[in-house]
Amino acid sequence: MSTSPEKPVLPQPQALPLESPAPLLGNLWRSRLLRLALALSDTSAVVVAFFVAGLLYRSDALAGIRHRAIWDPTLFITLGIGIGILQAFTLAALGLYRENQSLLAVEEDAQFLRGFFLTVAITLALSFALRDQPLPRLALGGALVFIPFFALLGRRIIWSLNERLAAAGIGQRPALIYGAGETGRRLADRILRSPSLGLRLVGFIDDRLPIGTAVAIGKPPVLALPVLGDSGALASQIASCGACTVFTAIPSLPEEKLQVVQQICRECGATCLHIP
Repeated sequence: MSTSPEKPVLPQPQALPLESPAPLLGNLWRSRLLRLALALSDTSAVVVAFFVAGLLYRSDALAGIRHRAIWDPTLFITLGIGIGILQAFTLAALGLYRENQSLLAVEEDAQFLRGFFLTVAITLALSFALRDQPLPRLALGGALVFIPFFALLGRRIIWSLNERLAAAGIGQRPALIYGAGETGRRLADRILRSPSLGLRLVGFIDDRLPIGTAVAIGKPPVLALPVLGDSGALASQIASCGACTVFTAIPSLPEEKLQVVQQICRECGATCLHIP
C-alpha cells in the first residue's frame, strides 16, 4: 500500500477511465435541484439589480444628475428580465450548470464572472440598439454594477443551504474508500469537511489491515471509520451498504488491479473514482 504524503486531489470525471462517469454529488436529484436553484438565482439577481437601480434612479438623491425627466420603468424592468434570462442561457452554454462541474463555490464564482462579462457586452449592444427608447443609461450602468453583487450573494446563500441539507443527512448516499493509507485518510477528511458532496462515508476497503480496524480521520482525529474488508469483499460491501461511489485512494495501485476494481464497481452499479 502506498503512503504517499502528497495531498489527494479529487479527480475530474473526464480523467477517469470509465465509460460513463457519474457526477460527484452523492444524490442525483439533489444535484439537479441545486443546479436549477443556481440558474433561477442568477436570473433573479439580474431582475433585482435592475429593480434596485431603477429605485435609486428615481430617488431624490440622484435628482441633480438625472438626464431623463421621463422614462419608462416598465420597459426598464422588462429589459432586466430579458437580460436575466439571456444570462442564464449564456452561463448554461458555458457549462456552468452541468452536474459534473466543480463543487467548489469559489471556482464556480470565477466561471460566473466570465459569463457576466459576456452579459455586459450583450447589454451594452442592446443599449445602443435601443438608444431611441426612454431608457436611462445611468440606471442601466447601475444595474450592471449590482448584478454580480446580487448574483454572488444568491449563490452563497444557495451553497450554504445545500451544505446545511447535506450536513443534516438529507440526500446523502453512502461511499467507500479503497485504501486506508495516508492518501485515503486525507481524502476521507476532505469528504467529511465537504458536506456539499452529498456523500456519507461508510468505511474503508483495505488489503493490509484486518477487518474491524478503526482508522482515525483528521488531525486531531474527529472520527474513526472501520475497515470493512479487503478488495475481495468489495462487491459484497457495495451491495450491503448500497455504496454509490468507490474511491480508489492508492496512488501506486497497479493498472491491472485498478481495472479489476473498476469492473467490480460497474457490475455493482457504483461509480469508481481514482485518486491519481
